[in-house]
Amino acid sequence: MCLVVLGFRRGERVAITTNTSEDPDTIRRMYRASTVLYVPEKLLKLDLSYGLLLDFLADLFLLPILGIKECGNILGDIEKFRFRTVVEVTLLTLLDLRSRGVATLIPLIKVPLHYFPLYKISMKLGFNIFLLRILNSCRDSECVRELGDSFRKVVVKAAERGYVSLLDNYFVRLRPFSSIGWRKALRYLVALRMASIFVRILHTVYSSGLAMWSTPQSYRGITSLLKMLANPYTILDVEGVELGCRPPDFRRSSRKLRLDLLDRLATDIEVGECIDRPCIAKKFFTPKSAKWVVAKLTRFLATDFWVNPGVRLANEVIHTLLLRKAGVKVPKILAIDLETYTLFREYVEGTPLTQFVCTESAQPFKLVGETLASIHRRGIILGDTRPSNFIISPDNRDVYTVDLEQARRGGDPSW
Repeated sequence: MCLVVLGFRRGERVAITTNTSEDPDTIRRMYRASTVLYVPEKLLKLDLSYGLLLDFLADLFLLPILGIKECGNILGDIEKFRFRTVVEVTLLTLLDLRSRGVATLIPLIKVPLHYFPLYKISMKLGFNIFLLRILNSCRDSECVRELGDSFRKVVVKAAERGYVSLLDNYFVRLRPFSSIGWRKALRYLVALRMASIFVRILHTVYSSGLAMWSTPQSYRGITSLLKMLANPYTILDVEGVELGCRPPDFRRSSRKLRLDLLDRLATDIEVGECIDRPCIAKKFFTPKSAKWVVAKLTRFLATDFWVNPGVRLANEVIHTLLLRKAGVKVPKILAIDLETYTLFREYVEGTPLTQFVCTESAQPFKLVGETLASIHRRGIILGDTRPSNFIISPDNRDVYTVDLEQARRGGDPSW
């Protein structure tokens, strides 16, 4: 079962699912989606890869992706489609610059440089505003079924032209080139070859740092635009996490965290119980978040800090998953509330490293050093290495790394 939530934090949303047994009302309530579309997985993959439905579905994936659950089979297709779109709009941008000059860039003055291609993509999505109006009017299952029929009409039309063959009147497969015609197939293969050559050139230019849409993150080796499109700005891939726009039942407890005065003033977290276990609720969009604005303004020559609460939340989730898979001890994420930018993670018993600063115990510092070395070997820096972000287990054998909102790939490991 694959479920994708597309749209905007404050605005209309569309949920696309491949599981027909899902209750649309439940999806609407949990993700605040105005529309739920049921699409067979094969059909979704073919539209993403080959534009089988004239990119009707694929173009929706250029909208901000609020969440993806259990979509490992199509995640690669989504990234490739977004990459192809970036290539296309980059060509359009170069043509604009050639024909209209620097005047083309005037609307982009207030847009951060690494959003340059994303802005052009939003221009390409102009017709989708009308499309979303149609989808937003679908508030019952009958309307969704009618949309399904319209999808099928496009598939039938493609089948009549000989490009696909129908299976079960809905699922489709591509026809061999011999049935399309060798001349037409040859043109198709030449176009693919020319596109792959251009993409390879684009990769080289981008990895050398000459591309105009360079991001604040630096990656080692050959870097593709997929890295940018899959970063926390645009996509959030959460496995095994309750993802929604309504917070889980959270009950505060009398349990207190052992934090010093500075951490209590700078961090907005609460201890309680959720999903039947002790947990911590961390809020990313509060007045205390202003500390990152100050840090960004005062440390801009040394490093860069993420300020946007959505980016910081996505950073924490993604790097928690990365470090967990790498064997680093991190608290398990239980749930995410996308509407209030709140993350719920398990409560870890232990003592912050700050409590050992004035002691003669060296074991905790050795554990933290080994953990940092393991993280840095994987090309990840934490960005916020306060001693309170390392929790030493009661038996002094393990160290848990918390608060990964400023983590990133590459950069100065001293941060």
